[in-house]
Amino acid sequence: MIKDFVGFGALSEALEALASDGYKRIFVVASPGAWGRFTGKGEWPFFHDRTVEVFGRFSPNPDFREILAGMERFNAFKPDLIMAIGGGSPIDVAKMIRVMAYTVPPYDPESPEKIVPAGEGPPLVAVATTAGSGAEATRFAVFYVGERKQSMAHDSLRPEVAVVDPELTYSMPPKLTAECGFDALSQAVESYWAVGATDESREIAAAAMGYILPNLYNAVHEPQAKNRYNMAIGAYQAGRAINITRTTVPHALGYHLTKKYGLSHGHSVALTLPFFLVINSDPNAKVTAPGGADAHCAMMRALLSLLGQETALDAAMFWRNLLRTCGLTPTLRGAGLTTDTQLRALIASVNPARLGNNPVAVDVGLLLAIFRNEPEVDHDDE
Repeated sequence: MIKDFVGFGALSEALEALASDGYKRIFVVASPGAWGRFTGKGEWPFFHDRTVEVFGRFSPNPDFREILAGMERFNAFKPDLIMAIGGGSPIDVAKMIRVMAYTVPPYDPESPEKIVPAGEGPPLVAVATTAGSGAEATRFAVFYVGERKQSMAHDSLRPEVAVVDPELTYSMPPKLTAECGFDALSQAVESYWAVGATDESREIAAAAMGYILPNLYNAVHEPQAKNRYNMAIGAYQAGRAINITRTTVPHALGYHLTKKYGLSHGHSVALTLPFFLVINSDPNAKVTAPGGADAHCAMMRALLSLLGQETALDAAMFWRNLLRTCGLTPTLRGAGLTTDTQLRALIASVNPARLGNNPVAVDVGLLLAIFRNEPEVDHDDE
């Protein structure tokens, strides 16, 4: 049964509820830094008289072999509760460790797609300490097999307990706040236009944008309790939205930008999203979304309105300027993609399934042409 604790005081409420359930052996997945910050002000009473094993040996872009190592620690420890603390990476690692521990070995480190989740294991508690991925609210996990990005979707990957306490995000520095904020905002936008969108998912995605858009800049430059709260709730709602719809092409392109150009996940996703504001608003595009062209055009007009813009070109420039004013490189060119060879490699990295979730048809020629003609962004101070 899923139970989410959201808002100020959510962590205390969640741990109090868990304390009454008799858990004695806690397997924690967290980076050493995240675990240190979590316990730095005095260990939470929840962990008193309980045996805790902490696994933190994983990369920001977790590799499948690291997950296997975590699974071995998990199996040796035999916990009755698993807790992930941090952003998307530790939460995804914890999701996969639990799934791996309850599938049938031996495991092929080169073929994780053959894993069949069993939907068993101890409850998973996901404690979000960033406002970005929304992984605490999704049934997905992302990891790498060498240079190849792999994702898994299964209902058993969704944590039984999600904890979204804005106070846990207070230590986020400005750059991380911007990167995570754009990840969440991109998820909300992609969910809104996704082929798999429903009335419910669009309502949730619109709510996420409503929380994030008015608060992102100030959360980066003038963080206060109110904007930290709105960013945390917005990221959680964006996660709920993509849990229904999945993401689309900008997220798929982002993995290549992260691996090859060293950009953070949120930054890499946000770099290509403005292109798709234009592509998906083209009245001559071939619409693949259910409902046909008229429903699609109405949806895109509604999305532009949510972004506070009248045209797709205005929205794309607004997006890039927001990236810039939040301290992030706003263009592919600025990130180092200056040749056709680099752009073609970026396009070739996309999983065809993500192309299918975009509401209009796209192909290599279209993407290459629009990437080549990326507009300049005004660098003058506001």
